[in-house]
Amino acid sequence: MRIDQEMLDLILQIAKKLQVDAVALSGSRTNQKIQTDEFQDYDVVYVVDNLDNLTRDISWLDQFGKRIIE
Repeated sequence: MRIDQEMLDLILQIAKKLQVDAVALSGSRTNQKIQTDEFQDYDVVYVVDNLDNLTRDISWLDQFGKRIIE
């Protein structure tokens, strides 16, 4: 399992490769009032002009690790 900083770095690296316009995190990881635990996931939002480029070939998701749900 990656540590937080490694995951954040990966999220930004992928964003640069995909040439996204903006990156945001949402969910429990962004709420400082919630106690962290090992089951928290990363809810990543990539803002793009052309969604088709990302949805036509979703193999870029594999950079995050093995997908549980397709």
